[in-house]
Amino acid sequence: MDANHNAEELLRLVNGDAWHGPSLRELLDGLSVEQALAHPLKGRHSIWEIVNHITVWHNAVNVW
Repeated sequence: MDANHNAEELLRLVNGDAWHGPSLRELLDGLSVEQALAHPLKGRHSIWEIVNHITVWHNAVNVW
């Protein structure tokens, strides 16, 4: 696989038409701030923290 193919797969993963099912954008649609900030499982990351992690890496590699 080449870099262009990988970049296209990442775009689909975030924006839609992902191979695995709903995209990240689709999964987050309608999520409240309270839900995103919640820590329902002790010692695990919140949705907010995970999305921020994805955002940092997006900005680092500027893929999409």
